[in-house]
Amino acid sequence: MKGKSDQLMNSKEDGPLRERATARGTTKAVIGRMVAAGCGLAIHVYLARALLPELYGVLAVVTSVISWWEWSGISLLSASTVHFVARAADNWKQVAGTAVQTALICSLLLAAGSILAAPVIAGALGDPRLTGYLWLFTIDLAAYPLFHVFAQVSRGRRRYGRWAGALIIYWVAKAILVCGLVALGLSVKGAIMGSIGASVVGLIFAWWWSGVELPRAGFPVRTLLLFGLPMMGSMVVGRLMENMDLWCVKALL
Repeated sequence: MKGKSDQLMNSKEDGPLRERATARGTTKAVIGRMVAAGCGLAIHVYLARALLPELYGVLAVVTSVISWWEWSGISLLSASTVHFVARAADNWKQVAGTAVQTALICSLLLAAGSILAAPVIAGALGDPRLTGYLWLFTIDLAAYPLFHVFAQVSRGRRRYGRWAGALIIYWVAKAILVCGLVALGLSVKGAIMGSIGASVVGLIFAWWWSGVELPRAGFPVRTLLLFGLPMMGSMVVGRLMENMDLWCVKALL
């Protein structure tokens, strides 16, 4: 009876602590998203003025294609990484190791597919310039998915401050690098290189804060993938519908 009463008292004491932890985590997540939104807005306002309509439109098309490509792969592991890391408790490193290794393989496959598909996409959209831009942007496919997975590990461990910190650093670095390189006269290529640099910076900090050392797989890959497949299907179709109007306008004009 004493053991049960002690557990009951502990659960009552833990309630307010959990509520405060949830409130702090929510606040940190909101701050991270707000900074990301602010940086994203600043980037678009600056690029719209610096690149003028034609080149800004070209960059928008290239970015939307790569973003759709990236998130098709990221969504496969995003929710499953958070879910299984949170459930694993002390064994979270096994799940994280499997997620990171799987993300690396997916990144390489996405990059290879992007390189092969770039000329076809450029031809379908009626702009041969897109091939070179898509090939350059392919480098981002090797960094951004890994950055995202490491950040999701921090979310799964309920380290929301670290997750928000990695997100803020990524977006601040992106604003500085993209706007800075475009200001130096590198135009669309500068914007793409700035995005790649931001992914590398974000990856470094997200890896550092995630607590994952040399990732070692110790969790079934199949379990992660089966959990993530519905999210991947939803993301692929959803982002396709979001970008379809932009791609159609580019192809028609």
